Amino acid sequence: MRKLYDILGVSQGASDGEIKKAYRSLAKKYHPDLNPNDKKIADKFQEISSAYEILSDPEKKQQYDQGLIDEKGNPAMGHGFGGGGGRAQGNPFGSDFSFGGGGFNPDDLFSSIFGGGRKAGGSHGRRSAGPRPQDGENVAYTLQISFEEAALGATRTIIVPGGSGVDLKIPAGIDSGKKLRLKGKGHPGQHGGQHGDVIVDVIVAPHKTFRKEGMDVYVDVPISLTEAILGGKVTVPTIHGNVNLKVAPGTSSGQKMRLKEKGIHSKGEKGHQYVVFMIVLPEEIDPDLKESMEKWSRKHSYDPRKKE
Repeated sequence: MRKLYDILGVSQGASDGEIKKAYRSLAKKYHPDLNPNDKKIADKFQEISSAYEILSDPEKKQQYDQGLIDEKGNPAMGHGFGGGGGRAQGNPFGSDFSFGGGGFNPDDLFSSIFGGGRKAGGSHGRRSAGPRPQDGENVAYTLQISFEEAALGATRTIIVPGGSGVDLKIPAGIDSGKKLRLKGKGHPGQHGGQHGDVIVDVIVAPHKTFRKEGMDVYVDVPISLTEAILGGKVTVPTIHGNVNLKVAPGTSSGQKMRLKEKGIHSKGEKGHQYVVFMIVLPEEIDPDLKESMEKWSRKHSYDPRKKE
């Protein structure tokens, strides 16, 4: 198994700041959200996070440097409490260790692992005061979601420090710039301190068709000149599925139609969807259409810019 310092790419004498900087750089590079469906990247990210979890904790780091725990944070071979071959019965540390004179003092082991001493005579004493608890740092996380996820609500999996995935519930109607919090899922605290939080900054990707105004959704629907004049039927998309609409004869560009409760539903409220009709002319005006318009204009003095 690789050394934790090698995993983070730092020397054993690296400072806390250097360790933190190395972790952040690697975490950004190997974050699973930037490399979806790549198991090797996910495993690499978990390896990096596990290494940082030990090396960022002064006590665990000291135990690791002394060989008392391994890369997974478990007691290292030769420092466990179970019996092994060739060890004397009744002595959990084996026949090589002595409880008196100049031999090995088990108090050192208990002090290193558990942070407390033992009174003479073998009974456990009270732990020393030690360092004050320090809460873990929060983790800033940027999450981009689709317009539909923001409008309808969704659940996304967030990879938190340590490499595990946590489900994040995205409420319907959320806007870009809103922040969501995963309590206690940030970096671990030290000396009994609380875990930090994961703060998720939500970015809603723009949609090519829909736009949002509060709880309402707007969509521009192109119609032909014939449909605008004579009327017709069109299929209109909504965030809840397609609907069929009738275009009334004489519909103008910019005219709106409300689809009741087809907007965003959140906290007991139901927004609407507004369809904005936009007349789109052919790319090329053929002679027949031009002649028809000329005949019509000669008989009618219609001016849409003139106020009645």
